[in-house]
Amino acid sequence: MNQQSVRIFLAIAKYKSISKAASALNYTHPTVSEALNQLEEQVGARLFIRKRGVRQVVITPAGEAFMTLAQRHMELDEQLEQFISAQKRKKFCLAASSSAHEYLVYHIVQRLMQKVPGLEISLISKSINEVSSEMDKNSFDAAIYFGRELKHPMFEEIVFFEEKRYILCPSSTVLPDRVISVEELDVKNEVQYLLTKKTGNFYKWHQEYFSENVSSMVSVDTSSALKNYLRSPESWAIVPASIAHNIISQHGQDFTFRNITPEPVNRRCRLILRRYYPHSEIMQAFLQCCKEYLEERPYLIDQLDLSEL
Repeated sequence: MNQQSVRIFLAIAKYKSISKAASALNYTHPTVSEALNQLEEQVGARLFIRKRGVRQVVITPAGEAFMTLAQRHMELDEQLEQFISAQKRKKFCLAASSSAHEYLVYHIVQRLMQKVPGLEISLISKSINEVSSEMDKNSFDAAIYFGRELKHPMFEEIVFFEEKRYILCPSSTVLPDRVISVEELDVKNEVQYLLTKKTGNFYKWHQEYFSENVSSMVSVDTSSALKNYLRSPESWAIVPASIAHNIISQHGQDFTFRNITPEPVNRRCRLILRRYYPHSEIMQAFLQCCKEYLEERPYLIDQLDLSEL
């Protein structure tokens, strides 16, 4: 039993005529009739009653029972074709947090497109909680995010890098050009960057060294907003190395940075990789792009071994 014979059976059942089924399928009448004969011989039962001189055929009880199997066969065959087509088509879906999209994803994706020509790449923005909930659905192939560890049997997790945090301030800052102690910082002048959620090790560090009874000047969650509020000489913000580096590289005359002691906890960036992704060569190319990205940005790496990638 092949796909053609099943398709012919379903067409005859639909049109109740061998001639009409042949016309609809663009086959000759003898071809359809012979295919039906072979199918009936294979299943060991008469599927239609054909009377001489009568154009229409009548489906038998055996034909009615076979109908369900034939429909399931066609559905399964279609799903199989879709699966095979998906395996042949090179697709890669990358999820990332908004902060990862801001500075990481573009550079890595550009490299990946060069390494794997013709690759279809889908980019989606997901928070850490959304990434966690989407893991059961296998809705992405890899994810880049900052935050806590997410464990799932269908995914492998790698620490991409850990970046130090620095004090970012305007070039007109009143802070001396040296390592700054937290005791020297007035929290009323702080522009809090990505500290709105009261979770995580950095928030705990911040609570330990700065009074809860004194509010910061403002809280922001994007680098563009950060730049807008770091204007007065007294203002400052504690930001990850990638943020400080990018802002200073783009606006070197307007901003500078200072080291801080005691050092805040590092910001940890993680990679999540689908374990059973069908195109291992694409996943390896993605990891190579990540490695190359870090090698060109040593300021992001804090005591991590690139061989992990």
